[in-house]
Amino acid sequence: MNKTGLLSVAAGIASLVMSAQSLATTVTLTTNMGDIVINLYDETTPKTVENFLYYVNAGKYDGSVVHRSVDDFVMQAGSYEWSIQGDQEAERINAIATRQIDENDDDDTDVFVVDNEPLWSNVKGTIAMAKTSNEHSATSSWFINVGDDNTDNLDLQSSGFTVFGEVISGMDIVENINALTTYNFGGALTNMPLRSYDSSTEIAQDDLVYISQVTVTDASPDTAKDLDPTPNTLIYQQNVDAINTVKTKITEFVDAAEGYLTRAETAYTEAVDISEEKADIASAAVLKIEQSLIELDNQLDLAEQYVIDRETAETNNESVLKIIEIRDSALDAYSAAYDELNLAYQAVKSAEAAAAKEGSSGGSFSWLLMAVLGFTFARRAKKAIV
Repeated sequence: MNKTGLLSVAAGIASLVMSAQSLATTVTLTTNMGDIVINLYDETTPKTVENFLYYVNAGKYDGSVVHRSVDDFVMQAGSYEWSIQGDQEAERINAIATRQIDENDDDDTDVFVVDNEPLWSNVKGTIAMAKTSNEHSATSSWFINVGDDNTDNLDLQSSGFTVFGEVISGMDIVENINALTTYNFGGALTNMPLRSYDSSTEIAQDDLVYISQVTVTDASPDTAKDLDPTPNTLIYQQNVDAINTVKTKITEFVDAAEGYLTRAETAYTEAVDISEEKADIASAAVLKIEQSLIELDNQLDLAEQYVIDRETAETNNESVLKIIEIRDSALDAYSAAYDELNLAYQAVKSAEAAAAKEGSSGGSFSWLLMAVLGFTFARRAKKAIV
């Protein structure tokens, strides 16, 4: 499936027109096993819907394939197409070209990722964006939840997968696809469903679950008004707990730093009896810990304010997106406090080394890095989960 420059320009114009409209949208996935109609949650997950419609209006999902199907779990597509690319001489499975931050430059590594919007629960029949374990990492790939028992996992895994619509017609088609035999072709194609396949021959288009096109079938602004999506209460509570935990941990950091100060002051007294040089080292360490305590107190004040902000947001029935915003600020405070505590620890070790008698050996300390509920370093991308 070759996409000419003219087609790309036309698709780009269509995308801009659609982005300017009120995005409450119904789309139809035309597959070789039947049509699947999806109503998008435009008003509540606008960033995700805008990104999905970019791919729709650019024609990037036309000619795509269902590349993953796990029994009673998910049916996944949006990553691969049946096409000819570059110097290839015949159609084959190729990766879909992902959206770029700047579509006009020659850098194809500045991939556009959409912010996570985990407001709704991954109940059966919902469509969500796939991503890595990085909280904000969704690009083009999407999946439909096929099972009844996947909700807790998908609502919490990778900081929650963003549900941005639901199947309103054709769920039987989804289930029929999910019932197909799957084959392992390695990499991301370890659970690829095929309609018919002879391992002695090359894969043909007829073997695939082929999505010939994805089209907007209703763009009226009130298409979702009668839908009643289920809130993702699990991810909401997890982020509430994270904010509270930050305050608890920083309080512990302050207590630990006060203990370091006591140890450093004791070391200074002992260093004075050794030499002026040793006393100066220990004195500098005491000063550094005092400075760290001031900064730790500042971060604790921030953490306490974030708990108040969280309580206010809950009282005002703010969405999980507001809670996540507060959580991010709290985690910044945690990170700053952790770094300051580490500096205080290095200072007390310096003071105690200065106070040590010649020939004596200092103790050792192994610091345990605490990642609050797995969020502190959640921005680091890991292997793909879904």
